[in-house]
Amino acid sequence: MFKRSQVIQWNILEKDTVDEIIFRTINPRNRIMLELMSRAGMRISEVLKLTPNDINGRKITLRHPKSGKDKELVYIPQRLCNRLEEYILITGLMKNERIFPISYATARDMVGKAGKILNVLLRPHDLRRFAATYASRSGTPIETVREEVIDKLIMNYSHGKLSYEAFERRLDTAMESQSNVEIAALADDLEMDVDESYTDNKKRGFSYQFEPGHTEDVDYIVNVFSGANRSGTWNVAKEIRVLSIFSGSDIDFSHARFTHPRVTIKLFSLFSGDNIYIPEDVNVISKAFCVFGSVDNTAPSSNNVNAPTIIVEGLSIFSGIDIKIKRTIKERFVAFADSMRNMFN
Repeated sequence: MFKRSQVIQWNILEKDTVDEIIFRTINPRNRIMLELMSRAGMRISEVLKLTPNDINGRKITLRHPKSGKDKELVYIPQRLCNRLEEYILITGLMKNERIFPISYATARDMVGKAGKILNVLLRPHDLRRFAATYASRSGTPIETVREEVIDKLIMNYSHGKLSYEAFERRLDTAMESQSNVEIAALADDLEMDVDESYTDNKKRGFSYQFEPGHTEDVDYIVNVFSGANRSGTWNVAKEIRVLSIFSGSDIDFSHARFTHPRVTIKLFSLFSGDNIYIPEDVNVISKAFCVFGSVDNTAPSSNNVNAPTIIVEGLSIFSGIDIKIKRTIKERFVAFADSMRNMFN
């Protein structure tokens, strides 16, 4: 009496097939369009709307996408990025001109003809479906997926959409997992997306403070049978000279204002203990030596080449020098999420 609903089984193109179609497409414009659909999962309408203004390295901004959002971000492989930038340069396009000024029908016809090269019935959505299957394995860097998911977790937790227990559990998984698919699934059921307000607050809460300006070239910290702390908000000199004899010092850069791209700490420590606390997003180079002592550097360096660099030089005799972060990255995420939650509630 009732017909059983049929389950549609989509045929996913093999990776070798898509690669061969792209390789055999001679026209540079057509090849780039095919790659944007198959490597980045873009809809054909999104590809046709692109302008040079939307391209920022490997990051592409989609304006008014079909999802209904104001904009979305897409990340493309570096080789495709290079070809796209070269194509824009050769064609001499203005910043607000469409990169691919053809109609939807022409673009769809181009995709069909590309498939006929290998006798494959090819439609634009076949390439998007292919991207959804394979991009998570090879196209999108795992750190990019991780960052986007953690941002979305914090956004929904701060607005009361996630309990603290659920937020912490998902955050742990997002930070530890090495699977794009597993990480992305953590935010599948969350409704709220990151907005400009969140992005602005994150920049203020997570980025180091770099304010080029006048400050002392050399700063001194001297401790003899005593102890000293340098913490809070303070201006960092180009060079910091530390002397510790039967003493100890804590130098905390967590909330410091950097005024130079490279900061050198020259330290002499005798029968003492010195702690240097580094923000997560600052580079650290340790060149200190020790005699019957230790120099431990456990602070992770930043991948940002524009971040300030702290160089630690000196000598530790019967002493210990510890270079470390004050808070783990998880603790910093949780503290930021709690501050956002307090702000919205």
